[in-house]
Amino acid sequence: MSNNFSLLSPQNTLFSSAPESKFSIEFNEALQLFGKYPDIEKSITGDQDAHARKKKALRLKDKMWERCQYEKRYAKPLFHDNDAETNIQEEDLLLSDGCPRMKPVMVYAFLWIRGLLGGSPKNQAVQTMLLESRTFELFLRNCGAIMPGASTVIDNINLISKKTMRVISKAQLAQITSEGLDDFEQCVMDSTSSKGNSERPTESNMIARISARIYRCGKELTHFGIIGMHERNFPKLIKEMDVIAKNIALDCGKKGSITRRKTNYNKLISKATSARKKFEAEMVKIDQRVASIELKPSQKIMLIDEVNDIKEDIKNLQKVMDCARRRVMKGEKVEASDKVMSLSDADVACIVKGQRDTVFGYKPQLARSEKGFVSVLVLPQGNAADSGQLDTIINTHISNTQVLPKTVSTDDGYANKAIRDKWLEDGIEVFSISGAKGKKITSEEDWTSDIYRNARNNRSAVESLMFCIKFGYNFGRNVRRGIEAVRQEMMEKVLAYNFARMVTIRQRQQQAA
Repeated sequence: MSNNFSLLSPQNTLFSSAPESKFSIEFNEALQLFGKYPDIEKSITGDQDAHARKKKALRLKDKMWERCQYEKRYAKPLFHDNDAETNIQEEDLLLSDGCPRMKPVMVYAFLWIRGLLGGSPKNQAVQTMLLESRTFELFLRNCGAIMPGASTVIDNINLISKKTMRVISKAQLAQITSEGLDDFEQCVMDSTSSKGNSERPTESNMIARISARIYRCGKELTHFGIIGMHERNFPKLIKEMDVIAKNIALDCGKKGSITRRKTNYNKLISKATSARKKFEAEMVKIDQRVASIELKPSQKIMLIDEVNDIKEDIKNLQKVMDCARRRVMKGEKVEASDKVMSLSDADVACIVKGQRDTVFGYKPQLARSEKGFVSVLVLPQGNAADSGQLDTIINTHISNTQVLPKTVSTDDGYANKAIRDKWLEDGIEVFSISGAKGKKITSEEDWTSDIYRNARNNRSAVESLMFCIKFGYNFGRNVRRGIEAVRQEMMEKVLAYNFARMVTIRQRQQQAA
């Protein structure tokens, strides 16, 4: 593709051009990057091919299973020998023409749009905006396509791999450098909190809801042709636990509630213990049924996944009960690692930053360049200490930008003398860590120098980045669940922010000229 690649210019005089809106200008910025760096299209196509091969391999395994079932029944071959697939390797499968797939440029466009709008394409406001957008209508017409369904869009965006996200991010930063919009010689870092797509947990509510989910999913195994959970006492037990959990919630803050709370928790745990024992007994029977049933490979995979999810819920039920015993009944402090934070997202953590409100979600780390671009996004597991991420952030900055920063500035949450000394020896000229911890590991001469004083003053610039990306791109709240999905969601938002920043910095340079 040529460097002047554009799908927002009218290709027919009957169609009007795209309006000069903020959306149109940033969309064109994103499309120009796609046209200039063909590796982006190649990588997206590779993801689509890998997904298609995976689905084809599963279809072939189903076909083999059906053949075997036919031969067992009728004692004669259904297919010729040369049609038999004896050893299916996904990477060796050849893809033939099938149903038309979404064009890579459209997948890329929807990826950018989801990051820009900070919401799912199934969101009604997002759908209305795209349907009413002249810019997007022109884009689709030039692609020779119509608006795809929301589920189709989501399926295509979600198959994008981490490798492809890195390709897009590195291409964007390379473009910024090549245009002289930033030299990435400054790296200012900070962490923030981002809410997960999950409720704030309480042990009583989680015990009741996990039990109800185990029973519901256990009953639904009948869809696979096996007998599911059918213990007659389950509905009564689950209803009783739900009533007790509601009483605990409604009694909060009332006179004598502490004593009643312990009594209710004791009742709830007792009933949950009885339910767990029955669940485990049922799962022994279900495991035997799963081992003996003959299903298509595609269906067997779904069945095994469902059974494993139920077993995981049973483990979590015991974990929540243990936590409730220690915290409520014995008054002990329970570490976050011993808690179940969410029913819907197992990766959320309890994020506590200073005197701010506790957030149940994630703790991303961002690095900002001098002109306000995000050069690094790191999302560690759980509530990781900032100091442990210092080396990773600098290495990632260098990997993403191909630039060793001259100046690194951060707060004392990142104070790590060994890492600081190492990078000063490796070529970083100024490594400023503000606060008491930073002052302790910095020489008096450096600390009082103008260059270090300026670095400490400039560190506050990262706060404006946090504000803009959290409130302008919904970075402070996640729609997706699971750490890998949240990493991609956050990266989409970072890409959209950087495109907008590219437009802003370029306009400032043109005005200055």
